[in-house]
Amino acid sequence: MGGSALSWPAIAVVIPSHNRAEFLPATLESVFAQTDCPPFEVVLVDDASTDDTAAVVAAARHRIVYVRHERNRGVAQARQTGVERSRAPLLAFHDSDDVMLPGRLGELARYLDAHPDVDAVFSNGVVGPDGHPPSTVVPPELAASLDGRRIGVRDILRGGLPMYLQTALIRREAFERAGGIDTTLVRHADLELGCRLAVVGTVVFLDRATFRYRLHGANQTRNRLQLREGLADVMQRLRTRHPECVEACGEAWYRDREKRHLHRIAFKQALHLAARGHDVSILDNFARRLWDHELGCETLTPIRPLHDRVAIWRELTGQTIRTFVADMTNYAALAEAVAATDPDAVVHFAEQRAAPYSMIDREHAVFTQTNNVVGTLNLLFALKDLRPDCHLVKLGTMGEYGTPNIDIEEGFIEIQHKGRRDVLPFPKQPGSFYHLSKVHDSHNIMFCCRIWDLRATDLNQGVVYGTVTDEIDRHPGLINRFDYDDVFGTALNRFCVQAAIGHPLTVYGHGGQTRGFLDIRDTVRCIELAVLHPPREGEYRVFNQFTEQFAVKDLAEKIRAAGDKLGLDVRVDTVPNPRVEREEHYYNATHTRLLDLGLEPHYLSDSLLDSLLNIAMRRAAFALASSMT
Repeated sequence: MGGSALSWPAIAVVIPSHNRAEFLPATLESVFAQTDCPPFEVVLVDDASTDDTAAVVAAARHRIVYVRHERNRGVAQARQTGVERSRAPLLAFHDSDDVMLPGRLGELARYLDAHPDVDAVFSNGVVGPDGHPPSTVVPPELAASLDGRRIGVRDILRGGLPMYLQTALIRREAFERAGGIDTTLVRHADLELGCRLAVVGTVVFLDRATFRYRLHGANQTRNRLQLREGLADVMQRLRTRHPECVEACGEAWYRDREKRHLHRIAFKQALHLAARGHDVSILDNFARRLWDHELGCETLTPIRPLHDRVAIWRELTGQTIRTFVADMTNYAALAEAVAATDPDAVVHFAEQRAAPYSMIDREHAVFTQTNNVVGTLNLLFALKDLRPDCHLVKLGTMGEYGTPNIDIEEGFIEIQHKGRRDVLPFPKQPGSFYHLSKVHDSHNIMFCCRIWDLRATDLNQGVVYGTVTDEIDRHPGLINRFDYDDVFGTALNRFCVQAAIGHPLTVYGHGGQTRGFLDIRDTVRCIELAVLHPPREGEYRVFNQFTEQFAVKDLAEKIRAAGDKLGLDVRVDTVPNPRVEREEHYYNATHTRLLDLGLEPHYLSDSLLDSLLNIAMRRAAFALASSMT
C-alpha cells in the first residue's frame, strides 16, 4: 500500500524544488502512485521558488509536508532541511522534475528489510527527453558488474558510479552517522555523501531502474560545465574527512582518466583573444585540478572555477565566452563542439604537459601518450571532416629538439648530403614520454597538412614565467596558476617559493641545463600573432616560441640577488639530479619568426622577479597565518 497521511510513516520522501512548478504535478503523481510499499510521508522543500510551486502543492490531492526557504539556499541544504523535518527511519530522495518509476519504494524497502546489515541501497535510472528512447544513468557494463555488490569508495570513483540520491533508500541512522549532506557543496553533494556512506557503513548497488531523469533546457548544458569542476571539490572533502580515501581517490581518478580527463585551452589566452574582439569558445574537461589532487599539490595562487571566471569576464566586458565540457579522445563530443562553433582557428593547449608526470610509471606514460596523441589526431580528423580551412595553432615544446650539439633551427634544417641538398624536419631528441608525445603530434600534423591540405602552426614553446597579463590584472578572480611543485612547477617558480620561506634554492646537479624562457605576456601575444597571420593552405610551419635563454644555475643566482634586495637570506644548494638529463651542454636556438611578425618581448627583469617573489612571500605569510588560527 502507499500514501502520505499516515501517522507514523516508515519512509520519508524528500523533494527539494526551485521553480519547477511545470514539472511538479507529474512528479508528485509518480510518487503517490507507489504501491506495495511501506507507509511513506512526502516532505517538499520549496527553495524560495518564484513560480507557482506553493499553489501546485496546495492543490495536490494528497497530504504533503510543505517547507519553504525564504531565500534560495541550494539543493543540498533543501535536502538536509527535508530530512530534519521528516520522521521516518528510512530516507528516500526525489527531484521535483524527475519521475519515480513504479515499484521503487517497495523494492528497495524489501531489500533493506531482507538485509539488515546494509545501510543504504542505490539503484539505476533512465535518462532521456520525452518521446525518445531512454538510456541508463549507469552504463550497462558497469551496472552489471556491480549488481548486488557492496560498493566502496574505489568502486564509486574509479567506475564513475554517479550515486544519485534519487536512486537510493538510506537508513536514517547511517545517514546521521555519515554526517548528513554537506550543505557547503554546490555540486556533487550526493556523490560525496555516497562516498561517506560507503566509508562508515555498508552500501549496495542494485541494477534496477527506479527513476527517470527528465532532460530539459534548464538542467542540461548549463550544468555540465559546473558538474565536472565539482568533482575536485568532492575529492578534497573526502581527503579532509576520511584520509583513508586519499589513495582510493588518486588511483580512481587516474584509472578513469582515459574516459574523463581531457582538455583545456589556456584561460589567459582566451581572455587575451576575447579582449581583442575575437569570438572565443573554451573546451575543457578540468583534468588539471584532479592531477593536483592525485599528486597532493596545488597552485600557489588559488584558482576560481572556470564558470566563475567566465562570469567575471562577462561582467567586466559584456563578452560571453562559450564553454564546452568534452573529452578530446571522444571524437563525437569533439566534433560536436567544432560543428557548433565553426571556428576560423583552433588553439590547442589541451594536453598533459609535464615531463615528470609522464615518467612516474607505465600507466602515466601510457596515459600521456594516449591523451596527447589520440586527442590531437581526433582534432585533425574533426577539422578535415568539418572545417578543413580552419587554422590549427598547436602548442608544442622546445623539448622536442633535446640538446643537440648544433644550433637549433625553427622546425626545419637544410641538409647537404653526398652532393644532394634538401630541407628536412629538424632532428628530434625528446627527453621524456611527454616530449615524445609532442614529437608524434608534430609528425601527425605535418602529415595531415600534406595529404589533406590543412593549415597549421606548431609553436615550440619554452618555459613560461609570470602570472599576470593585462586581462588577468583586471580582476583578482581571474588570477592565473603559479605551479611550484616538482612535477608541474618550473624551476623559476620553485626558486621563488623556496626563497620566500627561507629554504635553500635547490639546483639539480651542475645547474648547466639551459632552456628557452618567455614572459606570460609574450605567450598570449605570440599566439595572437600566429592566429592573425595564418599559413597558406597545406602549409605546416614551426615557430620557436621563447625570447631568451638561461641556465638553471643562472636563474638561481638571479633569484638570490633579487631576494637580497628584498631582505631575504637566500642560499643556493646543489642537490643530486632526480632526472636523467645532461647537466652541461651546448644550447643555441633560433627564434626569429615571431619577432618578424611583430613580437616585442618582455625580458626577465628585476621588477618581474620582485613581483614573483612578493607573490610567493604573501602566499607563504597567508599559509602561516592560516595554520596558526
